[in-house]
Amino acid sequence: MNKISVAERVPDEPMVPDVAKVRFAGHIDSRRVISKDEFPLALWRHELSPGASIRLESPQEDHTFYVVEGEILVGGNPVPAKGAASIGAHAISEIRGGATGATVLHYIGYAPTRPDKPGGCVHILSQAWVEHTPHSAHGLYLDSSCPSCSVWLHMTWGDKTRLTHPHYHTEDEIICVIDGEMGFGTTAIAPGGAIGVGKDVIYSFTRSEDKGLGFINFRQADPFFLPKGKKPEEAESERVLMRGLLQRLSEERLQGARP
Repeated sequence: MNKISVAERVPDEPMVPDVAKVRFAGHIDSRRVISKDEFPLALWRHELSPGASIRLESPQEDHTFYVVEGEILVGGNPVPAKGAASIGAHAISEIRGGATGATVLHYIGYAPTRPDKPGGCVHILSQAWVEHTPHSAHGLYLDSSCPSCSVWLHMTWGDKTRLTHPHYHTEDEIICVIDGEMGFGTTAIAPGGAIGVGKDVIYSFTRSEDKGLGFINFRQADPFFLPKGKKPEEAESERVLMRGLLQRLSEERLQGARP
């Protein structure tokens, strides 16, 4: 199985999803972005008409949804654009397109390497914990701390050209571009495109000079971060790093708001 999988853009041809223990009903336009035939994790992009549904019937892996546009209902609870929902392995739940429909990213975990947790959980997040700098934003949805699943989901956005220095993570991940453009080697990845990067694979990417870059990052297990050249014992918890960054930015924001 590939250690890296790249989709430059949303595929042109729709496909009928064939996902075990997941039922699709109503009018749904589905595009497979990252395939399980190539990479352990998978990513689909669905356009749901109003009332169209995705029903999960106790799947063996975790399923996480990010709302690009519109609104979904999860067990009747609304999740707006830029919100997310995660359905743990062995859970039964249903997602429906809202009154105007919805476009969602559908991340699918990999049962053989899923952490040994009971599952059965459903997370509904109308928004992330987001903090800003003058030229970037960072948002955390899920930080692998759930006792029933280990799903991770975060957002990053930046408006200036910047090279992300070579690094690697201890878990497989899928990064989907939602805004701007990502430079990955000689490939320019447009909104809706994505990269799947295997654990322990060293990589880097750049933001577009004139378009910036925003992306959503999914992992199915608690990730640790290492810059190129560091030893495994020097790995840092991404939960600690991200929460520390958000807390610092929050404190700076509150300090700046004081008279």
